[in-house]
Order: sequence, then structure tokens, then C-alpha cells
Amino acid sequence: MKRLIVVLAVVLTLVLGAVAPALAASTAEVTITAQPSYISITIAGNSTSYDFGTVVINYLANTTTNRLFVANASGINIDVTIGTNATEWSGGLGWHVSETAETGNHTAGLKASHGTGNFTTVVRNAVPLMLYNTCTVATTSWAFELQLVTPNEYTDGVQKSIKVVLTATATP
Repeated sequence: MKRLIVVLAVVLTLVLGAVAPALAASTAEVTITAQPSYISITIAGNSTSYDFGTVVINYLANTTTNRLFVANASGINIDVTIGTNATEWSGGLGWHVSETAETGNHTAGLKASHGTGNFTTVVRNAVPLMLYNTCTVATTSWAFELQLVTPNEYTDGVQKSIKVVLTATATP
């Protein structure tokens, strides 16, 4: 009987040893995920334009605090710069865009504030400047204001206009 048990054990070992590799998994799965780093800002509500109304020489005009709103739907933290899309205001004898926000003959200055009313960011054409550094994903809406400094001399009364451009980039 002992011999039969030993023979059965040897046979089972041989059979199971030969079958075991056939029972092993022939495929394996790994789940891979990726979060797209999309950037999306839009001007919210009725903030797509602003009219300073009638202005005079050497006039300082501000939008009201928290007047212009940006909706942030970005999936990553962003930096937002502000600038213009032109070197001249359109309309009649256009005003020059001041790169320093200082006025001059037919030269107007624009400054911006990130919701504080402290107009420290020059809105210029050359290289846009930082308006909002590290706007987080959780910040879904924020406000900014603009300040116009009119020229110290101009020669026509034709309405002037210029586009202000906000540009969002991924926070480094």
C-alpha cells in the first residue's frame, strides 16, 4: 500500500507539473490614465465690452472694482497675462498705446488690476504682462478692472476703441 501511495504521489506530481504551466495566465492588464491639461478662460456675463463714456484731456477713468469677470474652466493651474492687440486705438486720429501707461500727445495709457483696484499692471502691446499668477483649478471665476489715462493732447472727438487680450498659459 505504501508503494501505491508513493506511485500515486509521483504520478500526480508529474501530471500536475505538466498541466500547471497550461493553467497560468497568458495575458495581463494594466490600467493607464492621463489627465489632459486643457486651458479654458472666457469673459463672463456682460463683461465683453466696457464704455468709459466721454473723457477729457489728462483724465483718469476706472472701471468699477470687480466689473470685468473671467470664467476659468481650465484643468490645470494657469498664469494669465494682459495686453492689447494693436499699437493704436482705432477711430479718427487714433491714440497710440503707451507701453508704460504714461500719456503724451495722442498717447493713452491703460492699466489693469486683479480684483483689488490697485492698478499696477500696464496693459501694453509689446509683451503682455502678468495679471494673475497661478490661478488654481479651484478658482472658477475672478474679476479684474481697467484704468484709462487719456492723452494730454488730441485733436478729434471721434470715439476710440481697442481690444484688451487676456492670455492663459500653464503655470510652470
